[in-house]
Formats: sequence, structure tokens, C-alpha cells
Amino acid sequence: MRYLSILDAVRAVAVLLVVVSHLLLQLTNGVEPSFYSFRTMGRVGVGIFFVHTTLVLLASLARHGPAPIPFYLRRAFRIYPLSVVIVLFFALLQALAHVPIDTGKLLSNLFLVQNITGHASFPRPLWSLPYEVQMYLVLPALYQLTRARRPLMWAGLLWVASTLMALTLPTASLALKLMLYVPCFLPGLLAFILSKKAQSGASPTLLFGLIAIVGVLGVPMLAAAGLPEMPLLWGLCLMLGLLIPASRELKNPLVVRGSGVIAKYSYGVYITHVLALGALDGLVPGPAIIQWAAMLILLPGLAYICYHGIEKHGVALGARIAQRVGRPHGQDLRGAAGGDRAGGV
Repeated sequence: MRYLSILDAVRAVAVLLVVVSHLLLQLTNGVEPSFYSFRTMGRVGVGIFFVHTTLVLLASLARHGPAPIPFYLRRAFRIYPLSVVIVLFFALLQALAHVPIDTGKLLSNLFLVQNITGHASFPRPLWSLPYEVQMYLVLPALYQLTRARRPLMWAGLLWVASTLMALTLPTASLALKLMLYVPCFLPGLLAFILSKKAQSGASPTLLFGLIAIVGVLGVPMLAAAGLPEMPLLWGLCLMLGLLIPASRELKNPLVVRGSGVIAKYSYGVYITHVLALGALDGLVPGPAIIQWAAMLILLPGLAYICYHGIEKHGVALGARIAQRVGRPHGQDLRGAAGGDRAGGV
């Protein structure tokens, strides 16, 4: 898989947008300025995650073979071990605080189906994982599409069709809300197809400059002005799907290493950062400087513990089981950069 440093940097930007958006919401007690939506900024990060996930998981299917069952096993052991531990931890906190535990809510979050059952996510960032897990189900079929004649044409038509469906289908049904995010995932399919054809000659500055201008500034400001958020996200994701394959690798070793580290621990950061931010909300007693110091320690520290204590063992176990079931071919997943780092948004 080419573009590893680019993909790491894209993933790093995505998780940082989510964390910063939640930090800003916490500092302002949820009150947004009239000209900018912090919530939309976080959803921009999630949209970037979705493009990244589709791209690197299609590359994983190319490396390991298109058999669905081994793929599903690898993904399940990548996503569920940490999410289950975090959900149970939050349930324990509720129990210790003598807050009644809703069994349906607990089971929905454990199985990552709360977007279907209608239960609230806890912790809140878990809301995006059901959409990702449900998209995994069709990725082997999408990979077969990339091997058809004129795959780019079919992928483009699929994105247009999904966008039209998302615009016209009623979304009162919780299950149908998945359709709102399909146009965010499919640009990753376009990027995968283009990555096998495109000449990667564009400067990475173009890609990340447009992410800054369109994603960080434009989309949240336009959403705050009253424009519908989802079509803005679809356009941003399409832009990423077209630009990522055309971008050269990053050259600055500090940027490459830094983005690689953030990408490696991004799932843990995404799923635990609400605990770290809790230090600013009274979880850690003392003056503000102590709370900020605690937050800055907890943010990477919790992600480090999650990765080395849970994530990497789940990935290794899933890979072993998938090998026994499907005997995948091709080289191994050092490509966790692509494959492993595609876990959870």
C-alpha cells in the first residue's frame, strides 16, 4: 500500500479534530459562536476517518485476500476488545455512582448497534463505531468491484447513487441513518482505485491546505450559517478521495514520525479522550494548571495503555484466527499502518 505517511497524517488530523472540537465544547460549556460550529468540526474529523477506513481496509483486502470471513474476524478483534472494555468501564462508573444501568443500552453499546436500537452511546464518541462496523459488511463486495471492468466509473456512479438516496430517503428510521454516512465512506473506494492509477505528483501541502481551508474552516462556518451539514461533509470526503491518491509522500521526518505515532494510538485517543477531558471538569481536583497538566498526561497515557494492554493483543489474536480460517496470502500486515490503524474512529 502506497501513501503510508500520507495516510498516517490524514488519520492524525482526523483524531485531532475530534479531540479539539470536544475540548472547545467543554471549555465553552457547549455554547458555540454564531459563526463557527465546534460540533461540525468534530464531524469533519469523523468524515475523514471514514474515508481513511475504507481506503486502508480495501488495501488490507488486497494484501490478505478477498475472503469475507477472515476479514470480518480481523476487524472484530481490532474493534471490539477495546470498545467492550471501555463500555464496561463506563458501566462500572455508573454503578459506583449508584446510577441505574439500562440493560438495553449496555448491550447495544457492547455490540455496537446503538444506531439501530436508538440507545445513547456511552461514552459519546462511540456513536460513530456502529456505522463503521456496519460498513465492514460490504467492504469485501466493494473490493470485488475494484476488480471489475471500469471500476472507477462504477465507483463514481455508486457514490452519486448513495448521495441521491441519502438526500431522498426518510431518515426517521434509525437504521436508515446509515445511508447518511455512505457518501462519506465511498470516496475511500474511489481513492483506492485511483491509487493504482494516479501519479502521486501533488504536494502534500495541497491536500492538507485544502483540509484546513475546506474542512477546518469552511464546512463548520457554512454549517453555522445554516447550510445542511451532511452534504458539506459528502463534498469534503469526495475531495479527499480524489486528492489522497494524487499526493506525494511526506518527507519531513519529524512530521512523518509524529503523525505515525498519533495514528498508531488514534483509536485509543478517540475512545478515551472524554476521560482525559474530564480532568478539566472536576475529575481532577485542584487549580486549573493541575487539571490541564492531568489532561495532557491522561490524553496520550490512556491511549498508550489501551494500545499496549488491549489493542495490539486483539489485533494479533485476530490475525492468527483469520490465518487459520482463511489462510490469507500476501505479505504480513506491517500494514497495520493501513490495516491496524483503520480501527475505530
